Amino acid sequence: MNWTEIDILNLVNLFKEKEYILLNGIYQANPLGIRAKIGYTNTFDDFICNLRKNHANVWELLICEGTVDPGKYWMLHPMNPLGTFKICPGQTIDAFKIGYHQNKYRALVQNRPIKGWRDNKIDLIYDEQKIGYGEGINLHHAGKHSIEINNWSAGCQVIAIETEFDEYMKEVDEHIAYGYKQTFNYTLFLEEDLI
Repeated sequence: MNWTEIDILNLVNLFKEKEYILLNGIYQANPLGIRAKIGYTNTFDDFICNLRKNHANVWELLICEGTVDPGKYWMLHPMNPLGTFKICPGQTIDAFKIGYHQNKYRALVQNRPIKGWRDNKIDLIYDEQKIGYGEGINLHHAGKHSIEINNWSAGCQVIAIETEFDEYMKEVDEHIAYGYKQTFNYTLFLEEDLI
């Protein structure tokens, strides 16, 4: 999927169809991910976005290259004996809050349990059968301009380009500056949901 194929009004309607919460205050953040349907590639082929209304009360969408899936390193070397984690599609209320990723830089860090799958087969094919919950699932960035996921994600939502992440956090900060609550819902869609 190309970012130009993402229709904002279609996305807004999708929230309604699935009966997900969509916050509609001016600059109120709705973090979301879109998982590509092409399967496992170890590349940043997904999108991490923020949907919000601007001062003109019109929906706008920040789209960042990213991954919502674990990278090759953690697929082959699970951090958890239950297996490598991958978020399930759906919405988690109050999923994130502002904190520090690995005590290094400001990011969105996990605030409450997030549902996903655990795969401990130690291969590069993700088994989506064992339901579990992730720990330390954050929304952060990779390198300056990363191409491969590798060990950047063990289940985190990761923006590939650092400057795009900076823009993302700017919108998060605007949400806070407008006095909205300091936790963020997170919604994960599949590419096929948008087609």
